[in-house]
Amino acid sequence: MMTMEDLELGGVLISKDGLMRMAKDKKLTKDAHALLLHLIGILEHLNYFYSDLDQISETLEMTPLEIARSLKTLSDLRYITPKGLFGKADLYRMSPHIAWKGTMEDYDEEFGLEF
Repeated sequence: MMTMEDLELGGVLISKDGLMRMAKDKKLTKDAHALLLHLIGILEHLNYFYSDLDQISETLEMTPLEIARSLKTLSDLRYITPKGLFGKADLYRMSPHIAWKGTMEDYDEEFGLEF
């Protein structure tokens, strides 16, 4: 069982409902699904991540175009939200209904909800 300490040390809380949504989502392509799982693995504090297309495409053995298309699909389906630029990379935020990287206090402060 994950504890508060685990989350503060780099763990990610994954929503059971979010996993069920992903499993049943017919619009989620194989590439977008693989990318979504990868993005959960690289989440930063408060669910932010930036897209380094070359690095992600190398890791997932996909082309940068396939990554860009999958990011668009995930954004259109509201799994992620574009948040501007981080240097030269696009900054995104993962839906907290899928996964959460941060403390429970952060979550409550951001969304006014408790797990």
